[in-house]
Amino acid sequence: MTLFGPVDFDRSRYRPSGKGPSIIPAECTLGLTTGGLTPAAAGVSMSLLSGLTARESEEAWRQFGVQGPSTASLLRLAADVGSEMATGADELLSAVRDREALPTGTASLLVSLDGVMMRMNTETVDETETDAGWRAAACGVIGFVDADGNRLDARCFGHLPETGKETLKSQLSAELFHWLTVDPDLKVVAVADGAPDNGTLLEALCPDLALLDFWHTAEHLKAAADAAFGPETAAAMAWFEKWRHTLRHDANGAGKVIDAWRYRLRQGKGSAQLRRELGYFSKNRHRMDDANAAATGFAIGSGSVEAANKVLITSRMKRSGQSWGRDGGQGVLSIRALCKSHRFDRAWKELVPRLNRQGDWVPKAPANDNRAIRLALVA
Repeated sequence: MTLFGPVDFDRSRYRPSGKGPSIIPAECTLGLTTGGLTPAAAGVSMSLLSGLTARESEEAWRQFGVQGPSTASLLRLAADVGSEMATGADELLSAVRDREALPTGTASLLVSLDGVMMRMNTETVDETETDAGWRAAACGVIGFVDADGNRLDARCFGHLPETGKETLKSQLSAELFHWLTVDPDLKVVAVADGAPDNGTLLEALCPDLALLDFWHTAEHLKAAADAAFGPETAAAMAWFEKWRHTLRHDANGAGKVIDAWRYRLRQGKGSAQLRRELGYFSKNRHRMDDANAAATGFAIGSGSVEAANKVLITSRMKRSGQSWGRDGGQGVLSIRALCKSHRFDRAWKELVPRLNRQGDWVPKAPANDNRAIRLALVA
């Protein structure tokens, strides 16, 4: 299956003496992948799958005027890509990074991590397959930020539900330390929401500054105001606006908010909800240095990773009725992350040799084997 449709040809097939897989030299020469796809056709197919379902991708091939791979072949290709990415993603991403340059004007790196629920098909527990149901997948972003706080570019990462988000954390760490090796003077800012595991994972990367997303903090501030003065009352809105401004612009904003709440509680005007919000602020006070961070040109929000959640997973992998297997889901998610990071072309060149269904064996074509040359040109 080529970019121009299917090509039929006779080819020799060899089988080792005894048992073993057959070897087809022509397929080795062409580097055919799952479903007999040439590397170029497979690349187009995975690019389509990153944004469309397998059935929609099959239809897209027909819209191009080409009889392309079937839905079943596309699903098998996605599963093969996911299986390869599960074991070889670190090596592949390292090779891609080595061919990239740091965006001009980068002054700091923003690292952010978050999770989003998606439906999985099955998982194996004690050698028994069970319905996995809704599980938390993870997205991460490394952003390149200039001295004024403007994001110049970003690299996105996504991984299916996994205990401790270990794979995603490893990928973020490798990406981060690569660019710190390129420029050791870069500052690192880690921003996450209030989920304890996200903050813990990011702080393990030893950033120069670890922040709680300002907008999540503001939500807790609003909850405290409603608890103190009544939901959506004028007094609650005035109290919220006053202390949100303090939190955002005062160097000791978090401390002043905490002192104001404690004073109100001592006056006997508090509630259980207000006490819970006070505990939240007290626990995360060291991650609420928003005024100083913004003045230094650092990002104070996790909007980049929230957007990654939507772009990578929600808009593609949470359509009505969708559920995912481990390999196929990871294949689509990995390729989608590469596309959104402007890395697909470089990564595909690294990935294709690993997808050759004939393995690593490459024959030496005879000097007069013009057919192999013609086939390569068609591919």
